[in-house]
Amino acid sequence: MRRAVDPALLAWTKTNGGKEFCAKAREKLVRGRKLDKWLEYTVSEKNLEDLQALFGHDERVVNATGVQLRKADLALRRTRFGIGLHQLLIAVDGPVISARARKRYDDRVSLLRVVQERAALRQVMVLVPQLDRECQLLEALELGPTSQVPPGSATETKSWPTYEAAIRAAAYWYPESLTRVPWEKEVASNALSGSKRWTMAQLEAFSRLVGIGLKEALQWTDSLIRVAGPLSWTNQTPIADAGLATPWIDIPAQGSIESGELHCPADGVLLVENQTTFEHLRRNTDLTKTWLCVWLEGNISKGLIPFLRHINPRHVAAWCDLDPDGIEIVQSVENGLERDVLPVGMTPEIWANGAKLAEKKPEDHVIWQHAAAALAEHGPELLRPLAAAIATNGDRCEQETIQFETTPVVVRQLKQLVTSSGDMP
Repeated sequence: MRRAVDPALLAWTKTNGGKEFCAKAREKLVRGRKLDKWLEYTVSEKNLEDLQALFGHDERVVNATGVQLRKADLALRRTRFGIGLHQLLIAVDGPVISARARKRYDDRVSLLRVVQERAALRQVMVLVPQLDRECQLLEALELGPTSQVPPGSATETKSWPTYEAAIRAAAYWYPESLTRVPWEKEVASNALSGSKRWTMAQLEAFSRLVGIGLKEALQWTDSLIRVAGPLSWTNQTPIADAGLATPWIDIPAQGSIESGELHCPADGVLLVENQTTFEHLRRNTDLTKTWLCVWLEGNISKGLIPFLRHINPRHVAAWCDLDPDGIEIVQSVENGLERDVLPVGMTPEIWANGAKLAEKKPEDHVIWQHAAAALAEHGPELLRPLAAAIATNGDRCEQETIQFETTPVVVRQLKQLVTSSGDMP
């Protein structure tokens, strides 16, 4: 229970000198320093008067170069207020918790979260005999401050969210697949709490886990591909022209492949993660005159890879969020197409200067750090410097916050790609 403090003392903490002292003293104690040290800082003449009004005029206690905390503590206890510095600071801004104590607490909270996540996933796995090996691997993994994928997992991923989704999907799929082929959205709805919760990385991990190709393992509804730029779809007569549409058109991925012909004379395909940036490129630049821009809807739709394989563009580039998920999108496209994808607008310098996303929980930074560190080692080679930068603090940068200043960089990178490949006359 916080001790009541004399209103006169609280009034002193609101003076310029008192406010400055309390802030600097708290900062020092939070860093783990002791009261027996000098609190060194430059004290103005006016603020020194405020300090002397409480602690006295002894220069061994307060002077223009700072405050001797132990002696100030004793001086304060001898006043009519009768409390020490710790009680004063608690009265002003709450408990003084050192960085070391805060870290111990955060570590315990993180460890508890990992225990809970593992227990919840194990509860799903123990009901499915086909997942016995995965269950044993998870149980054998040493606990740590972040949830990690056990080595040797058939999912072959280092991302916990990807691994967890694949396990949950397989746990639903195995019993259902004994009598029929489940629908893709059905599995997502039942296992992942939403029909649109799949990502391409999760689908690929699921496929590796069950040992069956995605086309054979699941039934699929067609997906729409939103495009803008040089692409036409004909079936004896014209069906759609993405170069003429304003601002864009949606084309059924599988339907356009199976019915008619797709013609793409573009310099290449630019995959754009977010809709705002996609429409910005269409409306505010002339990029779509020579490049086919494709909106990814924040992830890779199920029909995207077959669609891209079919139109076989000269070049494939991607502009995504500057975070582990954005890097994984590029990686998934490269793996799916089995060809290089040029990341544009995704450099460590752009990330460093961009506005960072506010995380809901402090421990989220640790999760993103871990994911980025893995991608710095095993991710797309051109994006490893970005992953290494993100791994330093777990900060993420969304594409929309940097799209205007980054667009010239993106356009320049695409032109350099075309020029270096000898496509331009």
